Amino acid sequence: MDAGCSADFIKAYAALNKPSVQIRRLREHRRVLLSAIHDTQNKLDCLDYLIYTKRKQTH
Repeated sequence: MDAGCSADFIKAYAALNKPSVQIRRLREHRRVLLSAIHDTQNKLDCLDYLIYTKRKQTH
């Protein structure tokens, strides 16, 4: 859960018997988390640009 996995994900992961399949599931979850980071970074970049342009307008 510390890694952002849902209870359903954890149950499904625990039911997998092959380490290679477990690793694949963990990598898939990692990609989802990384995508969320990138989305959030893009939003921050947009906000930073808005702040920059507003500051420029007030000077």
